[in-house]
Amino acid sequence: MTIKKEGKEEETTLTLNEREVRDVIEKFSLATKIPLDSMFKALYENLTINAIISDIIGSRILITKK
Repeated sequence: MTIKKEGKEEETTLTLNEREVRDVIEKFSLATKIPLDSMFKALYENLTINAIISDIIGSRILITKK
């Protein structure tokens, strides 16, 4: 996982498997009441999630804190 902070990228040892990535996306979907689609974007409190849901290339997420 890569964390961007103040314009700098920091690599961490934290990794999420496909199930964990999908769980994060599903929790945002439930919290925001926005249905899942292959491209998902939602704002919840001070967090924005952009996600691509794909069985072929694997799901990807970007979470931004405002």
